[in-house]
Amino acid sequence: MCFHSDDYAECYTESTVKTRKPHICEGCHKTFPAGSQMLHMTGIFDGAWFSVYACNACQMLRLSIAAEELRHDCPWHTAWCPWEELLEYLTDRFEPLPMLTGTPDEAMAEVNRLHMELLEAKRKAFYGKREVML
Repeated sequence: MCFHSDDYAECYTESTVKTRKPHICEGCHKTFPAGSQMLHMTGIFDGAWFSVYACNACQMLRLSIAAEELRHDCPWHTAWCPWEELLEYLTDRFEPLPMLTGTPDEAMAEVNRLHMELLEAKRKAFYGKREVML
């Protein structure tokens, strides 16, 4: 399916935090109480500062979607489902989504591993057995 966007954040950072007050998840829109572990994302998009949170379930869902999109040859920058489209993505699917397991950090490592594996396969297909000096 690949997700295409005309705009990208001008700067972006994310970290896993233990919240000090209730926050609404950007994916499922549920309110999570203080003390919840969530992904905190901040940056500048279209000239405006943003700061949003995502719960672990939505984070794992988004990582699983990215892994599935990479398996279907989507480039890295188009494999990421926008947070606001997570639930729509699931309702539009005809077959079950293979979910990644473990912690969000382990799932992200799996997505990165898959990405590198696919890049290596494309490199080998392009260059064949010839070794390329970088």
